[in-house]
Amino acid sequence: MRPHPLTATMWQRLAMRTADAWSSRLSPSPVENRPLRLAGWMLLLGLVMVGFLAWYYYQEQITLIAELRRAEPVDEVAIAQARNDILRHTLTATAGFAGAAVLLLNFQKQRHEEYNATQQRIADLRIQAVAQLGSDSASVRIGGLHNLERLADSHPELRQIVLDEIGAYLRLGRPHSATDGPSGPDASPTDPAGIDESEADWREVRLVAQEILQRHLKFRTRGQRRRYWNHTRLNLRNTLLDDIDLRDSRLVNLDLTGATLRNRATFAGALLKGPADFQRVNLTGHVSFFEATVKGDITFSDADFRGAAGFQQAHFTGDVDFTSARFAKTADFREARFAGIARFSGTQFAGYAYFGDVRFVYGYFGEAQFAGSVSFGEALFAVAATFNEARFAGEAVFGEVQIAGNAAFEEARFADEAYFGAAQIAGYAHFKGALFAGDANFEEAQFEGHTDFREVQIAADADFREARFRGDAFFGAAQIAGSAFHWEAQFDDYTAGDVSGVPATGGAPRTRELIEPPASGGTV
Repeated sequence: MRPHPLTATMWQRLAMRTADAWSSRLSPSPVENRPLRLAGWMLLLGLVMVGFLAWYYYQEQITLIAELRRAEPVDEVAIAQARNDILRHTLTATAGFAGAAVLLLNFQKQRHEEYNATQQRIADLRIQAVAQLGSDSASVRIGGLHNLERLADSHPELRQIVLDEIGAYLRLGRPHSATDGPSGPDASPTDPAGIDESEADWREVRLVAQEILQRHLKFRTRGQRRRYWNHTRLNLRNTLLDDIDLRDSRLVNLDLTGATLRNRATFAGALLKGPADFQRVNLTGHVSFFEATVKGDITFSDADFRGAAGFQQAHFTGDVDFTSARFAKTADFREARFAGIARFSGTQFAGYAYFGDVRFVYGYFGEAQFAGSVSFGEALFAVAATFNEARFAGEAVFGEVQIAGNAAFEEARFADEAYFGAAQIAGYAHFKGALFAGDANFEEAQFEGHTDFREVQIAADADFREARFRGDAFFGAAQIAGSAFHWEAQFDDYTAGDVSGVPATGGAPRTRELIEPPASGGTV
């Protein structure tokens, strides 16, 4: 069965209207004029019912003939009539079955033809929409984006393709004429050479593409879930996005490598599934990952955060990589949870860095640079914490930090006060070669394992009052140059080395050689 001519004409008219940019936003959905189809299960149910009725009628007639034979006298005329009825109705039922079979075959043929026609219409409309994206007119390109959106809404199987098309369009940047020089993926989206349109027009088209993404990737409210587009990847590499708002969104395999996110960028409450890639991303304004959840690995290596960055209460289930990332302003990770390895090696923090009450499994901050104040107050490292060769230009607070494994601060540099008050380190604590230009406060700190302060230099006051060393403690060649050295620490095991260069203050002599271990539980 072929579609009605009127229906075909309507689709032709729809295709013509789609090509017109000014009326493209009002074109009807391609699914609205689809002809009515009879479901296959209904035909099958009809066949079963016809067969059952034929069998039931046959059984009734057989019973009637048997009763007529038992009657006295035997009515041969009635028996012959019953036999004729059985034959007549059997032929009728056979014809019905044959008709139903023909109807079923025609139905399958109709479905096949309709499917092919629908796929052809979809392909034509998609080609038209993609062609519109290459137009010199901003309004025509906007119409093409909306046509792609309607296709994805009407045909869920196309949603991944439409997301790929939108991502590719954002990646290509602004169109150039044939004589304007480079275009395509290698052309800079902000290159002013050869621009056929104003920046305002190009930005308007880009914002429409972003609005489509924002409208169909959020997943919090019931309405958002109805509009959500399922996908397996979201490729936004090397794109330019303005004021992107993906809060409460659900993003799968997000790739923003090399992208530029201008002004604000919001991922608050978002769920990122699979690996997420923010390598070399450039964020010019405030970025928020407040209460975001990342189920999988995520990388921000070489990312440039020019505005404030908020990761408060974010939850990372996989590994997190901030290697060589740059934070120009405040970096706030309060109450964040890192279930995998957190790498901040070589990361630069120009402003205040706050890691208060953060939960790490393994935190690696080797060669990290903190130009402002930093706080790890009440943070927890379940396995280990590494700060080898880290640079702290401002105040460094590790008060009440808990490190269940080893802690490494070898060759670290503290230009201002370093506070480790009430810190707890269950494994090895390595401070060998560390330099404290300001005060070093280890008051009430607890070192459960091997502790190494060899070659440590403290240029100001050092405070170890009520600190507890339960394992071996080494202070060989340590130098304290400040005016006060508070040394009422308690050692439970062997202690060796010398601490020199300080006047007797707080009960400590200027030079104290610790050769023999003090009595168990004793105080030095």
